[in-house]
Amino acid sequence: MTDRPPPTPHRPARDLPAPPFHLKPIVLRSDAPRADVAEFVRQLASVTRNPHLARVAASLGKPGGRPPADDADALCQVAWLIESGAATSVEAAARYVARTLDGEHSQDAAATRLARKFRRQKPPHKTT
Repeated sequence: MTDRPPPTPHRPARDLPAPPFHLKPIVLRSDAPRADVAEFVRQLASVTRNPHLARVAASLGKPGGRPPADDADALCQVAWLIESGAATSVEAAARYVARTLDGEHSQDAAATRLARKFRRQKPPHKTT
């Protein structure tokens, strides 16, 4: 076993010197919007000139993932198939419609997306 020095007690915040830079005051909570956190990290990166913080700030400012697909017409077709009785379930209707969509890489993924979006609609879609 190695001898480790005893842990030093934590100094209270009042004993710490003021930082050599000034940041715009911001309250960061665990549920803070990404834009607020990105702005805080961007300020910190510019003051400290830390390239790693600048990279983190750039990644925080961007929304993640792909842009949402516009499936309004496809969801109308799913609703029509269900209401007309041509499809017995939401999944079956979504599979029928997914086969007709252009630019989809995977029909299974498109069918899953359409079924999920159809179930999440509030109120349920009505065709007339």
